[in-house]
Amino acid sequence: MPSASARALLRRASSFGGLTLLSRCTGVLRDMAMATAFGAGTASDAFVLAFRIPNALRRLFAEGALSAAFVPLLVRETDAGAPALAGLIARLAGTLAVVVTGVAALGMALAPPLALLFAPGMAHAGEGAGLLVPLLRILFPFLACVSLSALAGAVLMSQGHFARWALAPALLNLAMAASAWAWAPHWRIPILALAWAVVVGGVLQLLWCWRGVAKLGLLRWPRWGAGDARVREAARRMLPTLAGASVAQVNLLVASAAASLLATGSQTWLFQADRFLELPLALFGASLGIVLLPTLSREFAARDDRALHTLAWALRGVTLSSVPATVGLVVLAEPLMLTFFHYGHYRADDARLSASALACMSLGLPALAALKVMLPACYARGDLALPVRAACIALACNIGCALLLFGGARLLVQGDARGWLARPGLHALLALAGALASACNALVLWRGLHRAGLVGVHPAAWRPWAQVALASGVMALVLAWLRTHMDFRAAEAAPRVAMLAGLLAAGAGAFASAWYLAGGRLSRLRRAG
Repeated sequence: MPSASARALLRRASSFGGLTLLSRCTGVLRDMAMATAFGAGTASDAFVLAFRIPNALRRLFAEGALSAAFVPLLVRETDAGAPALAGLIARLAGTLAVVVTGVAALGMALAPPLALLFAPGMAHAGEGAGLLVPLLRILFPFLACVSLSALAGAVLMSQGHFARWALAPALLNLAMAASAWAWAPHWRIPILALAWAVVVGGVLQLLWCWRGVAKLGLLRWPRWGAGDARVREAARRMLPTLAGASVAQVNLLVASAAASLLATGSQTWLFQADRFLELPLALFGASLGIVLLPTLSREFAARDDRALHTLAWALRGVTLSSVPATVGLVVLAEPLMLTFFHYGHYRADDARLSASALACMSLGLPALAALKVMLPACYARGDLALPVRAACIALACNIGCALLLFGGARLLVQGDARGWLARPGLHALLALAGALASACNALVLWRGLHRAGLVGVHPAAWRPWAQVALASGVMALVLAWLRTHMDFRAAEAAPRVAMLAGLLAAGAGAFASAWYLAGGRLSRLRRAG
């Protein structure tokens, strides 16, 4: 891949990543509002569980299957002209609307058994049991809104327009933050206001994304299109992708079901920790993966050898950049949680328990970043079986690791072990099992791509890895030493912010200095190789 093409792809990824990071920052604002208003208790756990079920389906339809199935098809159909493309979009929208509305209605009707299946520890317990079912019934329509938004996002990405789709989640986050701070206190059951805010945010996303399609002149009235050959082709492409993506979402729901058996607050601690994992992942993993899909689709379709160089360059870039981010998150987990969430009803102990989950989750960041690149490569070349196989192995790994870790923890319990699952801190074992499963998923996927001749190990690859590892080690030592001189728990809000800013600046300076002295140069990383 010529360096000029690499720079163009990097510019698009950086632009999209910056906008996505801005959207994720509104997610942090949302979580701060939720933590301040609700803390980490039964109501917040019930909301997280209820939100996770339709959100898993949202990821299944919106982030995985739709993009993988529709973007290559829309890229190809662009050559047929705007009228043909607009007609295809109308038929896809009409067919998808019927399907996802049916799924949402079914979810609302089956809310009680879903609550029992995915939250066995909460479905029969006091306040949480009374909140789960109404929350689920409020939240399921969000699935229909966000899935149709994702179709609009696929259209925009196929035409090279990424900004509007990158900013769409900010509308949901801002609606939820406003509800937690201003609307919920006026409700008899405040957490229900937060659920209705999710639906409002979904509608805003829907209008925002399809407005972008209208600006491209591609908006037509939706039509039922099951008889259209192109719609049937998209459905055929979606089915194996849905199978692979469903395994990943089942993975999350199994972890949620397990967390419902643990101490009250476990769902919230894991939810808050996941937010900070999403920030670096959005910046250099998800953003590059999204802009890669249409690029690789064109290059593989044209049998262009640049596809291999594009993939190698992207994979090396995201994995190298994720290493210092992982180290920083592990070392600064507690300062981050205390600075952003220790307000209102969110106690210092809640922040500490969220930090333990974040430290364990962060160990899987390099693998997650690599997956964001390798999965689009599989979808772009039409290999839909490998992601399914890798996801199934990862699911088995997650369950096996969780059982082993919990078994080890059970052996360490002294004395009367009754109710040992209710002891705070065990949620971190679920986070660690998830990180190990992500590593397993990435390894299986890389091995499959390697056998296909798409990825390999470059003889000179050890040098940039050694440079980044050395610089990350220096950064960790500097941050750990500075942490011993700072008391985040005793400090007020403003001093906590100032101390965290100082730590971030010192860590970045230590990494950059050590990396440069070790021979690292930014110009070399921009090259494909």
